[in-house]
Amino acid sequence: MTDSFNLIGGGLVAFLMIVLIVAIASYVLSAIALMTMGKRAGIEESWLAWIPVGNFYVIGKIIKSIDFGGKKYEPAEYIFPGAFVVAMLLGRISLIGGLANMAMSLLSYYCFYLLFKKYVPEKATKYIVISIILPAIGLSVLLFKIKDLEPVQ
Repeated sequence: MTDSFNLIGGGLVAFLMIVLIVAIASYVLSAIALMTMGKRAGIEESWLAWIPVGNFYVIGKIIKSIDFGGKKYEPAEYIFPGAFVVAMLLGRISLIGGLANMAMSLLSYYCFYLLFKKYVPEKATKYIVISIILPAIGLSVLLFKIKDLEPVQ
């Protein structure tokens, strides 16, 4: 009986280690990609790509505005991280928190779509679908793949 628990425990620890390694690799790839894109776009604060909410600022600076419902919302570098902070604060409230987190997820994917559209417009839809299906590693690899491209739009 004890051997079974040890085997299960060891397997769980190994699985969690793999998840941790993938998460760290994904974070590093994303940060390098966003920092490189930010530097190429002339953003002085591109180092913020390494900070969890700061990376939303860098993305916002790169995409400049969020077009939604026929309106243009600017400046995206304040709207995107601001929405994240609001979603985190509302996240503790039962129904409202769930809706806020869902809205933040949709906004995040839309901003990543705008980022992909700026660099690879013909592949933006495909890239965002891959990012949704493989959220951590797919998004990171795709960002890393486009980091050295010049913006098309």
